[in-house]
Amino acid sequence: MRKNRNVGAIVAVVTAGLVASRTSAFVPMASSPASWGKRTAVFMAEDDMSFSPPDTAAEISEQACTDAAARMRRINVPVSTTVSPTETVGISYIHWPAEKTSTPTKKTLPLLLVHGFDSSCLEYRRLGPKLAALGIDTYAVDILGW
Repeated sequence: MRKNRNVGAIVAVVTAGLVASRTSAFVPMASSPASWGKRTAVFMAEDDMSFSPPDTAAEISEQACTDAAARMRRINVPVSTTVSPTETVGISYIHWPAEKTSTPTKKTLPLLLVHGFDSSCLEYRRLGPKLAALGIDTYAVDILGW
């Protein structure tokens, strides 16, 4: 079974900017099973301090949507100049931290939710809080360009 390198990169990008305002992340770039899981690339992602969540007060009445929009953040991820002349792109996301549950759970990886075509991370406005209530650290990201 081949490992999808892009999935690992997306997970690393999202979690990199959430730990601190400037954090290094290790991105798996392995091509063979023997090297899977090894840290082979390092980059920096920074919180985008100029980003402000969408204003939902005038247009949206659904509380779950308003709550999710208020949680939206964006990180600037370094990219090649062939992708962006500024050498960064902004990736918006929503993070629902895992809540403490009555039954101890073992440490698990965060869950990454990715929307489909013509959508946004707000599609997970109801699911994200439910997963967090179950003790699952949950992130929903916006795919660039959609």
